[in-house]
Amino acid sequence: MNWTIREAQADEFYEIAKLHVAGWQAAYADIVDSAYLEALSVDERAENWRKHLQDPSNKIYLAHDGLNQPVGFANCGPTFTIVI
Repeated sequence: MNWTIREAQADEFYEIAKLHVAGWQAAYADIVDSAYLEALSVDERAENWRKHLQDPSNKIYLAHDGLNQPVGFANCGPTFTIVI
């Protein structure tokens, strides 16, 4: 499979938020109460990611599979907090 990794664009905040929530739900399925994980809001996370993508001190990268579908992300830069 041919993957690409590139810097995320400002309009990709929602795709990152969907990956973020799905990642939490998968990673913590047997650790965190399922009701909490089910209540995670993509819309709330999207707003946080929108703000972070507007800050040039944050470097956010998006990985795409061979079909150009987002499959992962990475963030580096100053420490920040995402409120969940």
